[in-house]
Amino acid sequence: SYALYVVNMSTATLSYAPFYTNDLEFKPIDISTAVPGVTSIPVGENPQSMTGDSLGAFVVLTSAIKNDLSIVSVNDNREIAYQELDKTPGKITYHDAEDAYYVFFTDGTVRRLKITFDCGAGQGILPVSCSLSKDNIQVTWEHALKLDGTPSDYVAHPMGNYGYVSFADKRYVSVIGFDATAGSCLNGTSYPCEIKRLGAGFGCADGIDNDGNGLSDEKDPSCFYPWSVE
Repeated sequence: SYALYVVNMSTATLSYAPFYTNDLEFKPIDISTAVPGVTSIPVGENPQSMTGDSLGAFVVLTSAIKNDLSIVSVNDNREIAYQELDKTPGKITYHDAEDAYYVFFTDGTVRRLKITFDCGAGQGILPVSCSLSKDNIQVTWEHALKLDGTPSDYVAHPMGNYGYVSFADKRYVSVIGFDATAGSCLNGTSYPCEIKRLGAGFGCADGIDNDGNGLSDEKDPSCFYPWSVE
């Protein structure tokens, strides 16, 4: 079976609707009303972003009103853990190779989040009968890297060893590498790290030397500062 999760910012809920492999028709669901077959799960106020893991154990959400993070158990369809954070979170993404989540904060800080569990069958084994709670999961945070800007979104490359970060206040996209196969770090040698910057916006992606200094697009350092002619 498959499931669709939709986050509702106005009601601070996560709506869950199951689908089955023999269903050939997907119908739109109004998550603002009570719909048969849809489970509404209360989560933190004004949820901003959410992601799942490769096992289908959790849906993890970030919320901006109280700077919090919600962990929802897929088997139980309920929030099992809640944490208030020390700064405002934005985008959250799951990195399959590390079985870890990455949370991008509005000050440019990126932290790695590990959620481990043991239901009695061994660590990381998820039987259908497994009922997860805050008592049988362990949450660990680590500093990952610091970006120069306010991250607004993240897209993973299908290869899995790097991804792209856009910013609310920068005219470029950062390429983030998770190991040496992605490329060399711009600063330092500790992964994950920023490995490249791609010019974004018309002036930094048009192939023209807009400011006449002999350099164009991302080859011109002025592309990486706000309001440059380039």
